[in-house]
Amino acid sequence: MDDSVSALDLRQVERRDRLAAWERTMAGRLVPMGVDLSADSDDDPHGMCRSLDLSDIRVTQWDCPELKLVRTKRMVETTDIEALILLTASAGSQFFELDSGTACMESGSALISTTRVAYSSTVSSGLRKRSVVIPFAALAPYDTGGAVPDCLMLDQSRPLTRLLISFVDSMGTHITSMDSAEVDAARDALLTLVAGVIRSNTCAA
Repeated sequence: MDDSVSALDLRQVERRDRLAAWERTMAGRLVPMGVDLSADSDDDPHGMCRSLDLSDIRVTQWDCPELKLVRTKRMVETTDIEALILLTASAGSQFFELDSGTACMESGSALISTTRVAYSSTVSSGLRKRSVVIPFAALAPYDTGGAVPDCLMLDQSRPLTRLLISFVDSMGTHITSMDSAEVDAARDALLTLVAGVIRSNTCAA
């Protein structure tokens, strides 16, 4: 989205404006959600994000304060973008409640979902994660083996999943120094890995 925020540090935002700033950033970088920052405190060192985009794929590095999130069915219905969402965690945890059940993303794990899914979520202070928003149109040429699941939890037990998580977690070190040809190559590699992980996990299920 052209109006998405490329970076945010809540420590630089007036306390009364923090909720709106975080909601606006999540809507621009991820999807619109209701946000509860009631557990936030003035001395919480967390609450930052920066963009690491690969062309049309929105990649965001998050360092989250403690918060609660809700994405309602109404929000799903009014969201224009049709996309896959990949989340990877390198510290902290995030708990999800969906119609299909519950899931917990912890350090070293990942989750694949879509913008079509409603859920509520609890985020621990200090959650460090990457979010990757891939338009379905960008993923379409790649073989996922079928429909993208509403919620696919990924851990380190499968080699291809380990490679995907490692790839996403290392992107920040390299993206800012890439030229356009390298960005295109990295984009293709990411899409290939995502499709392969979905295909291998859904076929094994």
